[in-house]
Amino acid sequence: MRLWAPYGGIKHFEGKKCWQALYTDKTGECEFCPKRHLIDENGLPTKVYSWDYQRPFDQCWFRVFSAAFPWIDGQMAHVITSVDIDHQKKIEEELIIAKDKAENLDRLKSAFLANMSHEIRTPLNSIVGFASMLVEEEDKEERQGYIEIMQENTELLLQLISDILDLSKIEAGTLDFNMGYLNIRDFCEDILRGYEIKEDKPVPVVLASGLPDYRIYTDKKRLMQVITNFINNALKFTSKGQITLEYHFKEGTNEIEFSVTDTGIGIAPDAVGQVFDRFVKLNTFSKGTGLGLSICRSIVEHLGGTIGAESEVGVGSRFWFTHPCAESA
Repeated sequence: MRLWAPYGGIKHFEGKKCWQALYTDKTGECEFCPKRHLIDENGLPTKVYSWDYQRPFDQCWFRVFSAAFPWIDGQMAHVITSVDIDHQKKIEEELIIAKDKAENLDRLKSAFLANMSHEIRTPLNSIVGFASMLVEEEDKEERQGYIEIMQENTELLLQLISDILDLSKIEAGTLDFNMGYLNIRDFCEDILRGYEIKEDKPVPVVLASGLPDYRIYTDKKRLMQVITNFINNALKFTSKGQITLEYHFKEGTNEIEFSVTDTGIGIAPDAVGQVFDRFVKLNTFSKGTGLGLSICRSIVEHLGGTIGAESEVGVGSRFWFTHPCAESA
């Protein structure tokens, strides 16, 4: 009787047609009215008719069964019973959502594998081609140019392979972490020194001034992987201004928030939420696997933090993550 109880019990239905009792905005019978299905053209009862009904005021689901059978004086009686299927409906909805997600992930994975074939061939072809030219070239400056191109493509190929290996380890739950104590300011300055010697960067990469020092317990290699991924992404899409690395203590949270802010092209609002999804590559013309930020999210979450991004098209982006400030694992 759970279906009828919230209406005030059986008395609520006395003397009313069902559509009058169940709805306040109807002026006639429902389009799915069981009366249309219970009596055949000869006036005889048909089989039991069932339908799913969602109670309008609280959205609970019920499976309703209707049947007609002969009664006294040649009349027909109409019996209605109901079964609460609200929990079942919610499970069905969750299964549909999970199925859609799985199918979407499968599509993304297929597109990723097709893209990887191209991404790996490109630097490989370049390395092989310029290696052949290097053997035959005698001019010193030309040879140096070939070597630099080969080095650039070798680094790209190594990064591609590293991302793929990290992804496989994440999916298998075997990504390794080597924890230890770390002074943040010295660590960030070391990262920036690596960018200072790069001559081909489009804009300067700077560390915000006046930053205090904090000591955290972390994996230095994995933390560097996240920050350098943020910076490298910013360099791809920033042609003027600068890129700033900074960090600060979040009051009341016992966390350090790291961030990389650029003055680049920015990301559309509806796409910002997708940047950390696996196999998603917003700019198909940029180099890389599209796995970097997804891997960053896995690393940050393993280290006990959260990750996010804010962006405005034509203004720039800010990528951030938090890390526990506690000095023990």
